[in-house]
Amino acid sequence: MNKFNILGSVNPPMNNSPLTLDINIIDCDSNNFFADNEAVETKRIELLAEEIKETGFRSVIEVRQVNDRYCTVAGETRLRALKLLYEQTKDPKYQFIPCFVNKDDENAQRRRLIMDNLLQREITPAIRMKAIEELQRTYQAEKAAGQKLPGRISHLIAQDIGLGKTQVGTYQTVINKGSEAVKSAVEKSDITVDAAAKLSSLPKQEQEEFIEQNDDYSLEAVTSYVKDKKNQKDDEYIEELSIYDYIDDDQCDFYEENQHNDEDLCDKDKAIIKDVLEILSEYTQNLKFARTRLHSLSDHVLAPKAEVLIEEMQDLYNEILKVLQY
Repeated sequence: MNKFNILGSVNPPMNNSPLTLDINIIDCDSNNFFADNEAVETKRIELLAEEIKETGFRSVIEVRQVNDRYCTVAGETRLRALKLLYEQTKDPKYQFIPCFVNKDDENAQRRRLIMDNLLQREITPAIRMKAIEELQRTYQAEKAAGQKLPGRISHLIAQDIGLGKTQVGTYQTVINKGSEAVKSAVEKSDITVDAAAKLSSLPKQEQEEFIEQNDDYSLEAVTSYVKDKKNQKDDEYIEELSIYDYIDDDQCDFYEENQHNDEDLCDKDKAIIKDVLEILSEYTQNLKFARTRLHSLSDHVLAPKAEVLIEEMQDLYNEILKVLQY
């Protein structure tokens, strides 16, 4: 598996020559959550505009074509700085900007935007969590579309942004299992990601109760609260499933949905497939239970390692289903 390469992320190889485009036909990506803080962005743009005025524009941005216009993939701040200078001076030297046209698919372009921003900005835990959530979504979309990923999603994200796999897993716990109140607390920097991940091991209602009833969101306070809740429920504790559970019960129902292909199979083959589907259905429930019980551990040291094995088992399960979709 390739190691993280910061230079490759900032300047990935492009298979086309740069174009010089009019800044008036290039739009900023409305889904760029990194630019949500307008006060911070305005300051960054003004500082860069001053630098460009003094030293000139020395970089190339990346865009994607949208009909007869273009949209930023990497370099939004540079584009906005140039637009500011042109607005202030009307100097034609600021009206055109060199651009690479990124021709990757939508998910790859989205990852490029995220990685470019992560490498160019001061990143808070809240922003990093949002970035990991977006990267996870793009990989899940590709996986759902049938693309073969070159590794587990958590490993790919770790490669993309240069974090350890354990750190990525901590963020993913909050993303996939945290309640809205817990995520909001992370966004406001009221709670650390580690404490939020620990709290996210509880059902969402109990997470909400903690946020509402406590002023101390420290890791020590959260650990004590989680331990008390799990001791109270003991074996009755069952964790809520989240979108991180890629198991889909409906997958085992595809046999009934594909009856039009029955003429291609003999009775013996049909009986074998039916038996296998019944076994897989039971396997799915057992896999869910195993994951639930792992997350109920008071100490999550072992859970991440077991989670990797469960994901590998899930990938094998999905491969079997694909083979049986005759």
